Amino acid sequence: MSRYAQAAKIDLVPSKDLTLITVEGELQYGDGDIFKQKVFLVEEALVLFNSVGGNLIAGIEIGKAIRLKVFDTVVPDEMLCASACALQPRT
Repeated sequence: MSRYAQAAKIDLVPSKDLTLITVEGELQYGDGDIFKQKVFLVEEALVLFNSVGGNLIAGIEIGKAIRLKVFDTVVPDEMLCASACALQPRT
């Protein structure tokens, strides 16, 4: 049995006009880098969160990437974001 929790699952669902990016699970150190690699070429996206939180640095790095890319975010009613989501206000 591993001592380390599984990293968040970060998936892209491309479409003609807008890519859906899902971030699900507990954030682990390094997930920010994985997120940035996956979204590097994406121009327009909606980021859907379902996470209990986790590593603060990973959450902040994902938030920075979202702001730089000017992606919209959503946490549907039946899902949860208990991470750095609250630390990334839009200006």
